[in-house]
Amino acid sequence: MVYFLYQSLAACFYLALTIASDPQYLKVELPGSCIMQPCVHGVCIDTASGGHQCFCQNGYTGLNCQTNYDDCRSEPCLNGGSCIDGIDTFTCVCDQGYTGSTCETDINECLSDPCLNNGLCEDLINSYICHCPLGFTGINCEHYYNICVIESDLCKNGGSCILGPSNTSSCSCLPNFFGENCELPTCPCERGGICVGEPEFSCLCPFECRFKDQTLLMNKYYL
Repeated sequence: MVYFLYQSLAACFYLALTIASDPQYLKVELPGSCIMQPCVHGVCIDTASGGHQCFCQNGYTGLNCQTNYDDCRSEPCLNGGSCIDGIDTFTCVCDQGYTGSTCETDINECLSDPCLNNGLCEDLINSYICHCPLGFTGINCEHYYNICVIESDLCKNGGSCILGPSNTSSCSCLPNFFGENCELPTCPCERGGICVGEPEFSCLCPFECRFKDQTLLMNKYYL
């Protein structure tokens, strides 16, 4: 029994001496710099040199992930839109007339069919214009008008305006005038004469069966 106890004590003593003499057992594990939690918005990894390295969350940068990365730096908002930076994202506040995540789309104001009475809508930037048919006016072609009243000088030279279907018009011309708006004088030449010149006409008259020097001239004209 005493001998066994002696052997156990000897073994423990030998182990103690071995540990004391071996440098690897003297190494003390000191806490790394990550114990101070230096990474503000990221994961800290201790390095072999006793330092640390931060792996940042999306949207953050800097040695300790302390800086919010400016997502507006690339100027993503188009057509005059204003950019508001977020965390790993951005928001565009679009100028009037535009929409979309980067204000890339022109809003089509004609989609609501604002033009009345068969008016044609033309889309503009943050606006529209209605091209109204004859007889209608107003921003949305909402007002009816009599073309013969509004355009009182439509028919020239004393002609009378006649209102037709769908607010169309025609002119009833006085004698000696013709044309869509009675703007042309009627040729005054009679007996098959041809008018030459405008607006002061001369008549080029036929002289079939007219004798000259005892010779019958046919299908000729003279002034």
